[in-house]
Amino acid sequence: MERRLIEVQGIVQGVGFRPFTKTLADRIGVTGYCMNMGTYVRIEAQGQKDKLDQLTQALKDEAPPLSYVASVAWRPMLTFESESGFAIRESAAAPDTGVLQMPPDAGICADCARELFDVQNRRYLHPLIACTNCGPRFTIIEGAPYDRQRTVMRAFPLCERCREEYENPSDRRFHAQPVCCLKCGPALFLLGKNGQRIASDDPIKYTRSILAKGGIAAVKGLGGYHLVCDALDDRAVQMLRERKGREAKPLAVMAPGLDTARKFCEISAEEEKLLTSPRRPIMLLKKKKGTNISNEIAYENPYLGLMLPSTGIQMLLHRYPDGGKEFPLLVMTSGNLSEEPICITEECAVEKLGSIADAILAHDRRIITRTDDSVARILSGKICVIRRARGITPLPVALPFDTGKAPDIFAAGAQTKNTWCLVRKAVAFIGPHIGDLDDLDALESYTNGVERFCRQTGVFPTAAAHDMHPDYLSTMFVQRFASRIAVQHHHAHMAAVMAENGLTGSSIGVIFDGMGLGSDGTLWGGEFLSGGYTGFERMGHINAITMYGGDRAAKEPWLSAAFWLRSIPGKAAEALAERIEGEEREKVEQLQLSGIGKYETSSFGRLFEAVSAMLGIRRENRYEGEAAMALEWAAGEAEGQPYDIILENNKDGFILDMRSAVSKIAEDIISGKPKAEISARFHETAAEAVLLGCLETRKRTRLSKAVLGGGVFQNARLLQAAGKKLASNGFDVFTASAVPSNDGGISLGQAAVAAARLSGS
Repeated sequence: MERRLIEVQGIVQGVGFRPFTKTLADRIGVTGYCMNMGTYVRIEAQGQKDKLDQLTQALKDEAPPLSYVASVAWRPMLTFESESGFAIRESAAAPDTGVLQMPPDAGICADCARELFDVQNRRYLHPLIACTNCGPRFTIIEGAPYDRQRTVMRAFPLCERCREEYENPSDRRFHAQPVCCLKCGPALFLLGKNGQRIASDDPIKYTRSILAKGGIAAVKGLGGYHLVCDALDDRAVQMLRERKGREAKPLAVMAPGLDTARKFCEISAEEEKLLTSPRRPIMLLKKKKGTNISNEIAYENPYLGLMLPSTGIQMLLHRYPDGGKEFPLLVMTSGNLSEEPICITEECAVEKLGSIADAILAHDRRIITRTDDSVARILSGKICVIRRARGITPLPVALPFDTGKAPDIFAAGAQTKNTWCLVRKAVAFIGPHIGDLDDLDALESYTNGVERFCRQTGVFPTAAAHDMHPDYLSTMFVQRFASRIAVQHHHAHMAAVMAENGLTGSSIGVIFDGMGLGSDGTLWGGEFLSGGYTGFERMGHINAITMYGGDRAAKEPWLSAAFWLRSIPGKAAEALAERIEGEEREKVEQLQLSGIGKYETSSFGRLFEAVSAMLGIRRENRYEGEAAMALEWAAGEAEGQPYDIILENNKDGFILDMRSAVSKIAEDIISGKPKAEISARFHETAAEAVLLGCLETRKRTRLSKAVLGGGVFQNARLLQAAGKKLASNGFDVFTASAVPSNDGGISLGQAAVAAARLSGS
């Protein structure tokens, strides 16, 4: 006989871990107890040694689906207890140095979905139905240990029947903190444009009637509000775009289930698995031709951003026993004005969304942490997260090295697609997607989110990592820290992919993105680096182009095209430049003569946009990256050989001169070659540039691990082509998956670099 003290660290609170442990102990035949203790689960178990070994192993191997077991540590105890069984004890706070690893919100499970439409079930049509396996988690937690009294649910005392379920170890809702019913749970209510209450006995029915008439509703979700309308109604979608100020950016849609989703999209087995998982992200899926979906949803885009319901409210909006219309597809876009943080309070919904929505469907369960929808896609059978938020945040990333005595670290992230990151003892927690830090509302959301997470977890970092750019709001935020580490933008991209993939030592980093401040003061974006977490060397890059007009080129790709073409001799380039510049030609020449907003950049992202403008696909970006994405779509299934690239060596490294390729592109455009063919050849050229740069770097460093990062590698065609070329030439290729390759992953890279430098790893 033996008695053990077992401590389980990870996401083990709020996911049914204690009921699971009791069931496991009863099955194996050991006595003792378990309890939430601070940030972990404490277990005392007594029995025969082989049975305790079985228990310890099963805690890892059979853990509940929403849990994440980071470690199971145990030690023998000297005393024995006289016990008749295994119990679950009340939680207790404890002084410890761990971090409360909060579970993400989970989409409605199959059991709750079935109960929702079961007329015999007491939770029939209960819009906030939840259980141990689904419902809000991260967005309602206030502190540790995770119990109902430390969530917003403490405002809703359990009725007698819910209390029986909550206290019954054999019930699916045993210790499910969001548990409630129509009698004791939060209640729905309606607000008008001006915030006045709308009297209605059935808020769902009222909201559905608005949607059926072609109207727009603001609906409270798990992590914030959505704006909702009928996705098959052109006028409704167009009105939503006009009111929200979202001219062209694709809108997310929601289908009630997988069968309906298949009517609109092609869905692979891997896509189905993620689409129906508890994460419930927006999935980028290939659109089927000939459907009746509004053309206003995603102009000329072969993909549709589609998700399945996360809550009972969303399911009931699609289908409800009111004799009204069933909606096979609803627009379910973020409840905000264009590029602002999503609303989480009724006051914000009235102020920001009152001019957009015809009614606001709300409830009185508060949202503690603002969390937008996650966005993901499947590439070559691998999950690629584009926006890391609801359903994923705040899942941890384990750093692949010992952080030793390094202090707790805060990483501030980038200016665009911002996330922040917190590190303690080699575990990194990435905060939810904030968006662009361009205004005070975004900065307030960022500041509040950071401070709240620190309070929730009890971690108050003393060191900070940030981008080198001095004007970023995230850089300004960290001035409050005495210890600060500046991390070069592209080094952070590289470190993020390395950390996620568990890489140590040195790698080749291929980082293609829009622009980031380089160590030499120029703006980088087409880089080949070598090194690891503590430092890097810039081995090479694509040729830099002189641009003018400051940030204008980011919104007006035709300007990038003009400056690229003006850097190239030849009649074709000159003729194409005249065609693109048109009536703006004099202004372009004035910019060059005056030197206003002059800068040097090696950005591959700007080159993609320039080629899009050259082909007449997109002259302007109505939303970030539109021109580059449209260039990818234009290639379709076309094939082509890469254009020539000239590799030049100098004392500072190598340069991949893309001007000969652009010159040939200009000739092909002037001669009338098909756009699809030119786009396909350019994508092959970009992939060839990746290979040439890696081959040259390997020749100089003997490294063979190639890390691909930066927003440009969200281009599926480029990522697949480059990966194939590298693999066939003996490189081990690593890409982003659970952490975005765009600037949403920058904070993880900053955190990894700072942790390595401060720990001497």
